[in-house]
Amino acid sequence: TVAARHPDVGVDGACRAATASCAHAPGGLVDGVPVDACDFHLNDTSLARIALGARAPVASQVSKALETWCDRTLRRAPYDADSASVQVRRLCRGTSRPRASIAEAKDIGEALLSKKPAVLRNVVKPFAEDLSRGPDDDATRVVAMAYDRARNAAQQIYSAPMTYGDFLAWSAKPELLDEATLPYGNTTALYLLVTDRHRFQPEASGTLADPNGAAMRDGPLPRLLEEADRASRAVLEGALGESGFDLAWTSLRLGSAYAYPTHVDCYENVIFQLRGRKNVTVYPPATVWDLQPDINHKHWPTGSPQEMARAARDAATVELQPGDALYVPLMWPHSVQSVDASVTSNKYLYLAEGWRGYIDRAKTAPWVVYEMERGGLC
Repeated sequence: TVAARHPDVGVDGACRAATASCAHAPGGLVDGVPVDACDFHLNDTSLARIALGARAPVASQVSKALETWCDRTLRRAPYDADSASVQVRRLCRGTSRPRASIAEAKDIGEALLSKKPAVLRNVVKPFAEDLSRGPDDDATRVVAMAYDRARNAAQQIYSAPMTYGDFLAWSAKPELLDEATLPYGNTTALYLLVTDRHRFQPEASGTLADPNGAAMRDGPLPRLLEEADRASRAVLEGALGESGFDLAWTSLRLGSAYAYPTHVDCYENVIFQLRGRKNVTVYPPATVWDLQPDINHKHWPTGSPQEMARAARDAATVELQPGDALYVPLMWPHSVQSVDASVTSNKYLYLAEGWRGYIDRAKTAPWVVYEMERGGLC
């Protein structure tokens, strides 16, 4: 408890009045701190002010207690003025800063239970070398995306209509591209996204989330997408069992020598490497204040170079070989970089019932504060 002075305190200074309970407060941070005001009200703001001013040792039990207190305080709905105060936000935005690690898992069910990134080796059949079936396939019109692979930051994305044959040729030999015609010169990355997201979210068709949209009904890409979907389902459906998770859309990503900026997915995400090699870097959710995802621009980062470097110190990277899969938990920021010509599919998992509550429970205290101040990410 914290004893507050009271009009009934005796001349000897002994406290004869009631005390304010600190059972809900972070242990080790408040106890023993003198309170001078007779009418001191031990609310969330005052607790946060005391904790910010205390020179408590950085110990795991203190950090865990502080994290628990922040989690409970910030989840009040609606946020009251005290739980959302400047002092509370300052205190809680810096809690829970473990470093990322990527373990090897035997199946996706084990990975989902851990709620931590996990790699599964050699679980899916890689794609054949030839991604085209002939001249008709090569003539198919597609919309690729162009951006600056040298910048891990929010930026302008350009759409690039072309034939599928040209995309494959330029992916295999980027030197064939005329730098003078590219928006970012020789650091321009060409990247092709094909997805059936429009089946789940029709409004996504024709946007950056589904640039080829429902118009892509025949040709090589729907066949490749169907092949990728079958391969991912073979791995996921049996392992998910009675978990309650449902399978959302499948996305197929093709490209060479591209680096996709750090971003956030608001779904449980499983990456399947179907051809080539790719490095994936994952960041713990608490790095959100260093990365500073842009809520209006694909959640790409806006942090300063110093902040991005600090986030990178807590990140972990794994190389995916053909046939490998990687589980990236909900709201774990991640970036990808292809080592060579790469084909990757993503399968997203969600809950048909109670998904909003599932997302909210997954948010750490720093994440909640970020959304309070910047706007919603997930």
